[in-house]
Amino acid sequence: MKTLATTLIIIFATVLSLSAQDGAYQKAMQKALTEMGSAQSPDAMLAAANTFERIGQKATDEYLPSYYAALNLLNYNWTLQDPAQRDEVIERAMEQVKKADAISPNNDEVEVLNGYALMGKMTVDPMNRGQSYSPRIMQSFGKAMAMNPENPRAKIMMAQMEIGTAQFMGTEPTKACELARQGAALLEKEEKDQSFEPTWGQESADQILKSCNQ
Repeated sequence: MKTLATTLIIIFATVLSLSAQDGAYQKAMQKALTEMGSAQSPDAMLAAANTFERIGQKATDEYLPSYYAALNLLNYNWTLQDPAQRDEVIERAMEQVKKADAISPNNDEVEVLNGYALMGKMTVDPMNRGQSYSPRIMQSFGKAMAMNPENPRAKIMMAQMEIGTAQFMGTEPTKACELARQGAALLEKEEKDQSFEPTWGQESADQILKSCNQ
């Protein structure tokens, strides 16, 4: 009986500990997402990435801290001019993508981010990297679309690649515009609840659709 009581106490203490950890994670993520949402400067984007990395170091079974660390780093990369510095930041983002994938394999959101990272790498040196990176980027976005046809970010990011290809080839961006419209429609349907799941993509969709309407 004494052994049973001791066991129950240990279980109860473990549950309380896990609940406390979960509560701390929720608060940290909410604060970090607010920080990310208000990040208007390059320094603020980098600070948000650092915050998510620190959360990920503690919440080792959650993929979203690494996901958002990578997303902020990739967004930050576009503010840089030096190719070597961009490569360094993107490589750091790719490491976070790998961590997210290890925690949550076969995740369409992580696959979209993988394609986004590859896109960043390509644009650092498009003349030398375009031929090798373009198929990999298309494959990554295509894989995400196949994994989840309802993922708006997969369609919107594929639309970005398609419109770039159309501009390069001098052809009509019909496919890109249709993908962007589909992605925008899916964004409208997407539930904006209190979870931390990704909801970004509206700005990119708007930019593509604006060019389609010109």
